[in-house]
Amino acid sequence: MTATLEKINKKELQKQDLKKSRLVQAFENNLKISELNMPNKFKSFEAWECTKSKRLLYEISLDPKKKYMRYPRGSIIKVDFGVNIGGEFSEQHFAISLSKKDGIYNNTLIVVPLTSKKHKNTVELGKLISDTYISSLQDKVDELQKEIKEIDIENCEFNPNYTKKIKEIEEVLKYYKKIKDKFSYACIDQIRTISKLNILPKINEYDIVGNYKCDKKIMDLIDKNIVKVYTGLDYREFNNYIKSKNIDE
Repeated sequence: MTATLEKINKKELQKQDLKKSRLVQAFENNLKISELNMPNKFKSFEAWECTKSKRLLYEISLDPKKKYMRYPRGSIIKVDFGVNIGGEFSEQHFAISLSKKDGIYNNTLIVVPLTSKKHKNTVELGKLISDTYISSLQDKVDELQKEIKEIDIENCEFNPNYTKKIKEIEEVLKYYKKIKDKFSYACIDQIRTISKLNILPKINEYDIVGNYKCDKKIMDLIDKNIVKVYTGLDYREFNNYIKSKNIDE
């Protein structure tokens, strides 16, 4: 009995040693990568490795029945794709939700990433992000400034909350104005399933990311190109194929 326990304990110790040696090797590999000071996606390498470990620890601590934000199909969100290998999509980018039936208990989401650079298998969506967000935010600023003028004239009272609100809106505006003249391209060949833990939070309550949905015209354009890239069929041919096979969409 004692000999058997010693044998089990020895195997357990060997497993633990192997785990530690792999982590040490990973740490040394990461240090080598960091010391190379590589450009592009590697600029955020150290931050991503730290963030990833924190998110994994957070995931372990979660209640299995945790509720998540629901993102209807067409929702524009911002995602931290991290630092990935080769041509896999990396870094922080906007994305569009493709999931048809997302729910509060779903911890993953299917998305198509957006980029500001045209590549093979990308679909141009115009100035989708900047035009949508900036016009919406500018309207809110104008509304608040109008309210402030009316308060000053009629009541001679000024609520400091208005200043706070304007500052928060202007903070969001400043961020989106950086991409004012940039076009958005949907990366059709980079569609993937992401964890909702990698969806970035809003800048503040006035950031409409996550709340805005693309219109039918944009979603139809994306769908047609998904069919083209992944099946090689024309959209009409694909629909006829679906009908001929009696496949439930």
